[in-house]
Amino acid sequence: MSDNACPICLERCSQRFVERKWEYSIYECSNCTVQYSVPLKSDHTDKRIRKGYRRRLELVGNYIGWAHREFLKHDIKTGGRVLEIGCGTGDFIFLANKQGYNAIGVDLDKDAVLVGRTHWKMDFIFPMHAEEYFLQQGGKRFDIVCLFAVLEHLSNPHFFFKEIKKYLNIGGYVILEVPNNDSFLTKLYRKVTRVIDYPPQHLLRWNKKSIEIFLELHGFEVVMRKTCEPTITDIIPDLYKLYSPSFLKTATVMRLSGFTCKILSHLDFIVKRFVKEGRSQLVIARLAEKEEK
Repeated sequence: MSDNACPICLERCSQRFVERKWEYSIYECSNCTVQYSVPLKSDHTDKRIRKGYRRRLELVGNYIGWAHREFLKHDIKTGGRVLEIGCGTGDFIFLANKQGYNAIGVDLDKDAVLVGRTHWKMDFIFPMHAEEYFLQQGGKRFDIVCLFAVLEHLSNPHFFFKEIKKYLNIGGYVILEVPNNDSFLTKLYRKVTRVIDYPPQHLLRWNKKSIEIFLELHGFEVVMRKTCEPTITDIIPDLYKLYSPSFLKTATVMRLSGFTCKILSHLDFIVKRFVKEGRSQLVIARLAEKEEK
């Protein structure tokens, strides 16, 4: 145990040592219960990160996940301007525009953007930083900013959210999807993969309490939080992406993944009886009309 300032709630309080992984130590804040790595930094050229994205570009069209569908079910400001930061191959952007949103995406991975533009035959995704796009558009703001599987990677989430607020209209929404550290299945998935949800891939582990405290610090009110269904089979596709031999074609990997999920699906019924929360959480938060001084 040590008394230091937490990088998320910013309170000076006891920080419990959780575990050591490679050159990183992981601590948990006693106040907001976030878990974070020390050092809190990442290198996107690190081979441990690249391993997690080995089949990313090959799987274009298969990145419409539970959180994307769940958000679109709620019809929040339908027809409004949407910015997705970290859009990858643009799967969600394609779906959001199809549903009536005016959606664009940005990603620093130029290869992912090129693959997405070619696959979806659209030019609504851009290989640039959100700030660059924002300035190109003359500072025109958005109604919704989406961060699917982004927040857990950030070394400076406070600076990041100060930037996001520049892009949002007052009363606008931020949509977050992050792994749910309150779920037993998240911890199981972490141990099974041995790479995902560890630094330098994931630097922060969020739960309900930590994300609510963080958002409140930035003037956001959580209007909805929901987790996916607690299942074992949702781990299977990621295991195939990580560990399937490189000589297997993507279509074959997808078929094998589906077949394995079908075989193991009966275990999901058992898991749901004993596990309350799934390993992914969707948070919808609204920017206050007037921020406190």
